Amino acid sequence: MSPILSLQVQHDSDGTAELFVELSHPVFTGSASAWFDAISLAEFGASLANTFPLTREKPIELTGGYWDHQGAIEQLHVGLKFYPIGGTGTVGVHVQLATDCQADERSESQSKVSAEVKTNYEELRRFGFAVQAIAKNQASHAQLMGIAS
Repeated sequence: MSPILSLQVQHDSDGTAELFVELSHPVFTGSASAWFDAISLAEFGASLANTFPLTREKPIELTGGYWDHQGAIEQLHVGLKFYPIGGTGTVGVHVQLATDCQADERSESQSKVSAEVKTNYEELRRFGFAVQAIAKNQASHAQLMGIAS
């Protein structure tokens, strides 16, 4: 079984959208969600669709969760980082997912999962266009198919 990264969006009337992310990996599964500006999600999708080659120095990233007043992430719920692996066209996606943990809860009660999904540039391009479509409410989901390791 190859890993699959699935995204769905629930749009709000104020231009924001809740992004639901599910990772189905051969050895485990995890899911989480975070809120984003729909325009920012579309721009993220465009970056994925149009960036070639990726560089290790400047990966494409999307992070969401709770932010502090200085603009730093306080509690990560969704983290996606896209970067090259070697020089053969393999792309790595580091996926971090975590449940919400309220201030009055113990930090140990937060469930977390992280994994690397390997894919290629053509799949990344297709996924980028699909992310743009869900951000613009033109599609119901976007899936990135990984390469079996």
